[in-house]
Amino acid sequence: MEALDKARKAVVTWPSSWPKWKVIEYDYVRERDNDLCVITGQAGSEIHHVEGRIGDPRKMHHRSNMVVMSWNCHHNRAHGPEYQEIRAQCVAYLKRAEGLEKT
Repeated sequence: MEALDKARKAVVTWPSSWPKWKVIEYDYVRERDNDLCVITGQAGSEIHHVEGRIGDPRKMHHRSNMVVMSWNCHHNRAHGPEYQEIRAQCVAYLKRAEGLEKT
């Protein structure tokens, strides 16, 4: 399992044009969520921004606004007809993950 985790993490590279703070935030989210979809628990390959169009990039790309999702959950559910339910699940997850709510 550990070898699989290392291999999966080695595959992801961020654009070289990204500022260092953005890379740190994305890496933190992947590590926090263990590269698993926060909705299904399956392997995650996408970063979802819970609040979309935030004017300040540091807020939009902050760890408190991002979660890992599978491709299906991200494209078909989070940006589909279930978006409100998925958003609520993401917000609750982030509160627990960041220690703002007792589990």
